Amino acid sequence: MARLSKVMLTSVFSITTALLGACGGGGGGTTSLTSNLFGGANAGATSTTASSSTTSTASTTATPTTTTTTGPTTTTTLPAGAITVLDIDSLGNAQQTNLPVTFGQVFAQGDVPTGESVTGSLDGTPLALQVDAKARHADGSLRHAVISAVLPQINPNQSKGLVLFKTSSSSGGAPANALTQLLSSGFTTSVNINIGGMIYSASADALLNSGSGVKWLSGPLVNEWLVSAPLKTAGGVEHPHLTARFAIRAYVGLNKAKVDVIIENNKTFAAAPQNFTYDVNAIVDGQMVFSKPGLTHYHHARWRKTFWWGEEPEAHIKHHTAYLIKSKAVSNYDQAIVPAESALAGLASNLTEEKIGPMRLGLLVPYMPQTGGRPDIGPLPSWSAHYLLSMDRRAKQAMLATADGAATWPIHYRDEATDYPVRLDNEINKNISTHGNLAHLGPLPVPRCATYAPALCKTMYHKTPISNPAAPMEEMTPDVAHQPSMVYLPYLVTGEHFYLEELQFWAAWNPLETSPGSRGLEKGLMKWAQVRGQAWSLRTLGQVAYITPDAHPMKAYFTQQVGYNLDFYNQTYAVGNPNQLGVYDGSGVGAFVSDSGQSAPWQDDFLTWSSGYLTELGFSAAKTFLNWKAKYPVGRMTAPGYCWIDGAVYVLQIRPSSGMPVYTTFAEAYQETKKNAVSAQTTARSDNGDPSFNSTAGSSYLAQPCNSQAQADWRTTADDNGSGIWVTGQMTGFASSPSGFPANMQPALAVSVDSEIANADLAWQVFSGRAKKPNYSTEPQWAIVPRK
Repeated sequence: MARLSKVMLTSVFSITTALLGACGGGGGGTTSLTSNLFGGANAGATSTTASSSTTSTASTTATPTTTTTTGPTTTTTLPAGAITVLDIDSLGNAQQTNLPVTFGQVFAQGDVPTGESVTGSLDGTPLALQVDAKARHADGSLRHAVISAVLPQINPNQSKGLVLFKTSSSSGGAPANALTQLLSSGFTTSVNINIGGMIYSASADALLNSGSGVKWLSGPLVNEWLVSAPLKTAGGVEHPHLTARFAIRAYVGLNKAKVDVIIENNKTFAAAPQNFTYDVNAIVDGQMVFSKPGLTHYHHARWRKTFWWGEEPEAHIKHHTAYLIKSKAVSNYDQAIVPAESALAGLASNLTEEKIGPMRLGLLVPYMPQTGGRPDIGPLPSWSAHYLLSMDRRAKQAMLATADGAATWPIHYRDEATDYPVRLDNEINKNISTHGNLAHLGPLPVPRCATYAPALCKTMYHKTPISNPAAPMEEMTPDVAHQPSMVYLPYLVTGEHFYLEELQFWAAWNPLETSPGSRGLEKGLMKWAQVRGQAWSLRTLGQVAYITPDAHPMKAYFTQQVGYNLDFYNQTYAVGNPNQLGVYDGSGVGAFVSDSGQSAPWQDDFLTWSSGYLTELGFSAAKTFLNWKAKYPVGRMTAPGYCWIDGAVYVLQIRPSSGMPVYTTFAEAYQETKKNAVSAQTTARSDNGDPSFNSTAGSSYLAQPCNSQAQADWRTTADDNGSGIWVTGQMTGFASSPSGFPANMQPALAVSVDSEIANADLAWQVFSGRAKKPNYSTEPQWAIVPRK
């Protein structure tokens, strides 16, 4: 008899638009324990070493204590020893018993000290947890863990509160026969592809039987094995490029397992890399659960589908926003912001069927270098910030769909010698590059596509294959300078190994996109990239070093890469002090430099924020850079002779021309910038035949008192951009836009408050008192505020 009572997809690939539109934050109108305790939802690695897992069932009697957590409107007393709380919302139409849940949880430094673990209480009743510790803070306290539990029962539309407490560790190993139990229960999963009539296949159960699996989760409640092998013909012939990977998560005694089926086309040194078009089928317990004819698998890309052997649990897990922010794993987003229902509904309606699935991108644009304000660009993408602030299921599905889509980009280089993303710290790899013009580099160069035939080599992406199949295709182009944070938060809250590797692949690829010398060979320096590219790659590098499990072979590598980059910035700027403004000026051999003598303050602000964010993640060297870098945003709001109304200008003339010294005062830079900018505007007006403008217009603007009605009136008269009536206190640069230049500046000013720069508090005070602020409820990705 087939063991598969219900095969359903749990990845967002299976979520239809109608379902997404119907599902809100979950809970069915019930009062959640999160709301009771915290005042509402918006309050206040593959390793050969097994995970460190504990199971705890210590007493969790809710004894009042003076410990409190502050939300945006209320302060609520917590049970003694409580760390945080999660809501588990039932999505089923019937009562579910023995409901398994697994999630990732980050902890603030010191909350779970060395020698202690985590236990749970479900609506006041002790609940056993399996805690697979993954990463620890510098003081040895728990940083990140994958936590599993089995809920005795949950009713339809019910929400249950799971409170986490610290407790003395109690070991709880996996049953000695956990794998035997799974295989003897009849578990089978396989995948096959047909390329030009040649069938290649791989079997998860056969790989498990071979003993080749590596443990990701290990304990008395759940065990997860990671196995892989090249796809092979029936005669044992391996495909030279395509590999199958499986992640099998089996819950002890429940006769159910979650299975990830992953197909990769991402070998680094295999000859003649190319796209492959094939028919693919996935089979679980003898039943076809997925079939896709004519799938074009891009070179250096991969995809995943998730299935269940046994009945799929139907639940939505909601973390506590205030605690995630308290942990400093994510920036201090303004918890007073309530994501707009229209924005959440828009995420659901935009996540159409043709945007999800293998070789799809979710909500990302295929041409990553596309300029202009975009919802994916920011410290976090808009959908991830919506999720963080609301825990709404629609936002989570959009976030996870895009995280799955991150695998579609042709940036995945797995080193055949290690089976991990390629690293630069060896004599071969430190000399390689994936840049299109540098294919010859290295003692073992990275092979390129043998021919430039579009079908084989170009990653041509069809945005509307269902709704408009005749529409032209667009070449999918990854980019460092416009790279979103696609997978960090998804890994943080799910603990999915697939997302961890995605984060590692992107962090590993960024320094490969230049010549070895430009990046400092094995150091992986990002100084060569545009300033915004340096900011986003530093963010990603900090995230991967922070969250990669301590036992993972690449943990030390990524941490060292962070150190190399911060050392460059500190030696070049904090110690070298090439200018008085705190502006990135292209100093350092091989560093990116503007050839116009101008700075793009908004890009520079990204870099300031990144230095502050890495400081929060615990990289002490980042604080040194922040203390130098924060001078730039703070000075543009407070320095004598610089009008803060123009603190977020598009460009600032920081020196007379390229190669000349940077001005020594903000006043000099401001005078030169507004003189040049207004003169250009006057010329444009003269061309339009407007007699009210003349050659003195530039000086007349500078003569207006800063933040005066006269200045606002001048701008209203001179505005060529159709911005309407200007008011006092209105900053330039699309003041009302949630992705305008003042919004871009906000995270930099927020982290500057935590620096040691004089007037940082004043800068924030002036900025927060400005007129015409954005409505961040629709796009909250820039809505970061100071921690103190």
